[in-house]
Amino acid sequence: MDEATFREALARRGGGSPVLVHWAAGYARPLHSHAFEARGLVVSGSFTLLTAEGSTVLRAGDAFELGAGIPHAESAAEGASLLVAGLSPR
Repeated sequence: MDEATFREALARRGGGSPVLVHWAAGYARPLHSHAFEARGLVVSGSFTLLTAEGSTVLRAGDAFELGAGIPHAESAAEGASLLVAGLSPR
């Protein structure tokens, strides 16, 4: 997915403007959750998203979404940049 398509999809869902986040090489965040739905687009690099369903490697151009309250962990061995947005749960 490209950035324009991601932004259009967010707008259709009623989401605000996404924020550009940079994770340095070696970034890791342990298991946590959010009170909001999270949607994101990997702009560059890659990261691993770990949920109860398993581990997924997301690379530049991959979009993802997590429901509110879903426990997850993230790691970016080589670093990554992402556009991320939080949305009110449906």
